[in-house]
Amino acid sequence: MSDNDDALDDLLGARKPRRNAGDALDEMIAATKSTRDAGAALDDLISASGARPHGTPPEDRGAVRRRWVMGLAIAVGLLGFSGVVTDSVAVTQLVGKSSPTALALVFPLGGIGLVLMSLFQSRFIDRYARKSVLVWLCLVYAAVFAVVLVLFATNTPTKVPAAIGVILADQMNFMLPLLIWTLASDVFTAGQAVTVYPVITRWLYGGMILGFGVATAIGVISDRSGFSPAWLLVAPPVFLLAVALFVPRILHDATLSEGHGKEESASQSVKESLSLLKDLSAFKWMLGLSFAVMAAGAIIEFGFFDVANKTIEKTGSLQAVYAAVFCGVLILSWGVQTWAASPLMNRAGIGKVLQILPIATLVAAVVMVIAGATEQIAVAIVAIAIWRTPRGSIDFVGRQAAMATVPDNQRARFSNLINVVPVGVGFMVVAGPIGLSRLADNRWIAPVVAAVLALLAVAAGIKVLTKWDDTQLSYRLKRRKRLG
Repeated sequence: MSDNDDALDDLLGARKPRRNAGDALDEMIAATKSTRDAGAALDDLISASGARPHGTPPEDRGAVRRRWVMGLAIAVGLLGFSGVVTDSVAVTQLVGKSSPTALALVFPLGGIGLVLMSLFQSRFIDRYARKSVLVWLCLVYAAVFAVVLVLFATNTPTKVPAAIGVILADQMNFMLPLLIWTLASDVFTAGQAVTVYPVITRWLYGGMILGFGVATAIGVISDRSGFSPAWLLVAPPVFLLAVALFVPRILHDATLSEGHGKEESASQSVKESLSLLKDLSAFKWMLGLSFAVMAAGAIIEFGFFDVANKTIEKTGSLQAVYAAVFCGVLILSWGVQTWAASPLMNRAGIGKVLQILPIATLVAAVVMVIAGATEQIAVAIVAIAIWRTPRGSIDFVGRQAAMATVPDNQRARFSNLINVVPVGVGFMVVAGPIGLSRLADNRWIAPVVAAVLALLAVAAGIKVLTKWDDTQLSYRLKRRKRLG
C-alpha cells in the first residue's frame, strides 16, 4: 500500500503540506492587505486625474464648477482692465505727441510682435502645463511694464515708451486672454461652453469697461491738473502678478492639459497646426475670414483716430474721448452678451454666428468712408460702434465655442493661428491704406480699402456656414469625455 501511495505521489507531484486554520487566516490577511494597497494606489491615480477617489465624501460638483468659472472670470477681468488702460494711455500719448500717421509704423510693429509671439508660444504653449505657461508669461509682461514705467519717468522722448506700450497692449489684449480661454476650454466641455463662456465674457467686459472709465476720468483730470496719464500703467503689472499667483490655486483640482511634452521647433508646431487646418475645411475659411475682417477693422480704427485728431487738440482730451467711446461700445457689447449671446448661439449655431462680424464690418467701413469725407467725429463714432460691438460680443463667444471643439493638445496653438495671427497681419496691412490716404490727402480712401476687405470676409463667412456641419463630423475634432 505504501508503494502504491509513493507511486501516486510521484504521478501527482509532491504532496502539499497540510494547512491549519491559523495558516489560512494569515493568508487571508495578507491578501486583504495586498488588495487594500492596490486600491489605495488606484485611488491615488483617480485623484491625480481630478476625479473623486473611492470612499471620499461626494463633492458638490456644481460648487466646484462655479469656483472654476469665477476664478477664470476674475482673471480675464483683470487682464481686460490692464489691456484697455495700457491701450488708452499708450495710443493717445503716441497720437497726441506725434500724429495719426505714427500708427502707420506702430500698428505694423505691433502686428509683427503678435505674429512673432504667436510663433514663439506655439513651441511651448501645448508642450507644457498651461498653468505654468500662464505664470511665466504674466511675469515676463510685468517686467516689460516696469521698463515702460521707467522710460516714462525719465527724459526719454514720450513716443518711445508710448510705442512700446501700444505693442504691449496688443499682447495684453490678445495673447494672455487667449491663454485664459484655452484654460477654460480644458476645464469645460463644448456643451458647457454655451452657458459658461458668456459668464466669463461678461467679466472680461466688466474689467474693460472699468478700465476705459478710469482712463476717461484720468484723461479729463490730466489736462486740468498736469497729472500724467502714464502713471495708470502702474496697475497692469500688479494685476498680472495677481493672476499668476491665484489662478493656479483656484484651478488646483481641475483637469487641465499637462502638455504633450514633445520637443519640437516652431516650424514643426506650425506644420502640426496647418496639418489640422488642412483636414478642417470650415476652419480654413474661418482663417481667411479672420485675415480679411481684422485688416478691415484695423483700418476702421485708424480712420477713427484720423478724424478725432483733426478735431481734438489736447492729449488728455483725446484719451478721454477715445476711452469714453470704447467704454460705450463695451457696454453695448455687454448688453448683447447678457440678453442675446446664449439664445442666438443656441438657435443659430456657431456657423451662422460667425457671419455676423463680416457683415457688420462692411457696414462700418461704409460709414467710416462718410466720416472721412465729412470729417465728422460723431459719424466716426457710429462706425466704431458698428464694428466693435459684434466683435466684442457674439463673434468672440462664437470663436471660443468653435475652438472648444479642437483637441486639447492642439487647441492653444491652433487658436493662435485662427484668432491671433490674423490680427497681427491686419495691423501690418494698415500701413498701406494709411499711406494712400496721406498721399491723396483724403481721409475716406483708407476706409474704402476696408470695405473691399470686408466684402472678402463676407464671402468667406458664407463658405464657413456651408462647410461647418460637415467639418464637425471630422475625426480630427473628436475629444475625450471630461470628468468635470
